[in-house]
Amino acid sequence: MKINHSLPGVVILGGETQGLGILRLLAPCQIPTIVVDQDKWGVAKASRYCRVFLNSPPYRQTEEFVNFLLKIKEKYNLQN
Repeated sequence: MKINHSLPGVVILGGETQGLGILRLLAPCQIPTIVVDQDKWGVAKASRYCRVFLNSPPYRQTEEFVNFLLKIKEKYNLQN
């Protein structure tokens, strides 16, 4: 699947069934996605549409989680 970098991308929080559903909805539109989950075994990780899966600190650790998201923003050059 080619990724259209001219489209805005999406960071999906949670790799369980809801995250997988969002991933599947966005895939036909070729919208770039990054799946972020605090668990290493989210089902979205195994999806053929998941190009980037990142394991995050627990969501409840607010400061660490926000810093993690800011690092993703820099690493993948995310905008807006």
